[in-house]
Amino acid sequence: MKTHKYWAVGALACMVATFYTGVRGKMKEHKIFAIGAIGCMLFSVLSGYKMISVKGAVKKSEEVEKN
Repeated sequence: MKTHKYWAVGALACMVATFYTGVRGKMKEHKIFAIGAIGCMLFSVLSGYKMISVKGAVKKSEEVEKN
């Protein structure tokens, strides 16, 4: 799923920026990137959950059709 990949890359970029700004002591930017990382991670988990649940639904429907 493309959206999952994009959200995961966004979360990684925000985490790297959060680490960098934390080391540099720029607390305002640090907080902004941390909130961005949390948001991207939430959307990544949500889109990943949709990927998994769709596959499970397809398997269950195939089993029902076989019986």
